[in-house]
Amino acid sequence: MSFLKISRRKKSLEDIVSEISERIENELNFGDRPKYLQEYIEKIEKEQGAKPEFMEKLSGELRKRKRYSIIYPLGNGIFVHVHNYSTSNGYSRYVVIEPPHPSQKLIKAVDELLATKISGDLAPRSSEEKKAILLFLLDQILETKEEEVSDKQMERAISKGKLLVKKDEANIIKYHVIRDKVGIGILEPFLRDPYLEDITCSGVGNIFVVHKIFGSMESNAGFSSDQELDEYIIKLGEKIGKPISSAKPVVDSTLPDGSRINIVFGTEVSLRGSNFTIRRTAKYPISVTQLIDWGTIDARIAAYIWMMLREGMSAFVCGETASGKTTTLNAISTFIKP
Repeated sequence: MSFLKISRRKKSLEDIVSEISERIENELNFGDRPKYLQEYIEKIEKEQGAKPEFMEKLSGELRKRKRYSIIYPLGNGIFVHVHNYSTSNGYSRYVVIEPPHPSQKLIKAVDELLATKISGDLAPRSSEEKKAILLFLLDQILETKEEEVSDKQMERAISKGKLLVKKDEANIIKYHVIRDKVGIGILEPFLRDPYLEDITCSGVGNIFVVHKIFGSMESNAGFSSDQELDEYIIKLGEKIGKPISSAKPVVDSTLPDGSRINIVFGTEVSLRGSNFTIRRTAKYPISVTQLIDWGTIDARIAAYIWMMLREGMSAFVCGETASGKTTTLNAISTFIKP
């Protein structure tokens, strides 16, 4: 049944979003130990000689460890493996583990079938509505079976406006469609990680991150060519409402979660080509007492800054990249008289 037919029965967009939203978490739930995670753990055990440690949450005490190999979940079938084994370039590793990507042929077939289902009546006003509508349409498109699907069976299903896939492939397809069409694609797992401070792509190659506990790390995600990176950056600019081009090659903006992003496009203004940096924002404001606890400032300096700002005096907060300047400014701004 198409979305259009439901609309004719006066079923509102809000009703559909409400119904689908209740199922979203279950639709994209792959369990605590999905098959692809188990396969990854087995591979790492052979390489490192031991299984990675699994933790639901990370503690600041982990900074004291000289050696670590830890996997933690981010939800929706995404896991992260952080370790400092076999780091040839001196960087610890940040490995995103997510559902395996479907073949390009399969994704192309999904896109073509989605295009036939979407009507002019669809006008989602938020990312949650867009996610719910896509899941609803995917339910109309996907048919599942237990065994492998032959090319002939696939072609027959497509001719009927359906896509026949193995049962365990359906959720994988839904995950990647939502990740790429509602989220921001390859960067989506990074933005789900509450332990990341900075996400940097300085050109073709792997993405680097600054982890709150383990510091600078090299990820397993990245871009293999200038064309791939340029195409991604153009799409990213469109998604955040800041189109980027050779005529306007530099963009400063914010992502939906509040993170700050700087994008540079093309080789005209950057020797290494397109690049971007994302500075994450804390979910909850950092207080001065937390800065003291972390050793950023001590209690006497905090008291001195308090007296200065209460008396209307000025001060500079200086430091290198990712040293905590903005965090410190936000914390001490509470000393300013309202």
